[in-house]
Amino acid sequence: FLGSGKTTLVNRLLKKRRYARTAVVVNEFGEVSVDHMLIDAPPHRMRIVDSGCLCGHVHEEVATSLLDLDDHRRSGTDVDFDQALIETSGLADPVPIIQVLLTDPEVSRRFDLRTVVVVIDGLHGEPHLDRHPEALKQAAVADVIVISKTDVATAEQLDAIEARLASI
Repeated sequence: FLGSGKTTLVNRLLKKRRYARTAVVVNEFGEVSVDHMLIDAPPHRMRIVDSGCLCGHVHEEVATSLLDLDDHRRSGTDVDFDQALIETSGLADPVPIIQVLLTDPEVSRRFDLRTVVVVIDGLHGEPHLDRHPEALKQAAVADVIVISKTDVATAEQLDAIEARLASI
């Protein structure tokens, strides 16, 4: 969800050798896009879906971005990557993006969905899950959940969010 540390996690992954050749698609929400400027990926390996809304077509724009990256890779340009990472807006419903990755013939022929990772804020995760259905949906479809801000959350907060996530 918003402010949980998604961009920080993406940057940490991109610094690891295993992710050095990763393309990144960033889905931004809002009038001013800033998240993509905070990501440490080469610009030629990054695409921004900057719709400014949570409209139903965001998943199509993500698919178009992935196909564009792959077209450039196949054409022998400087866009070369081994895998792609999609960082969605914290407000995004991940299900339509998952569906397009699994069911769109062109996308699913070129890309395999491997893992859905969700970052949950250790300090504010419980209220987010209570107040925002998209946060709950994100947790429900995740293959991996990373709890952030464990260094500043109390043991009680962490126990509560872990129990809540286990129940989801």
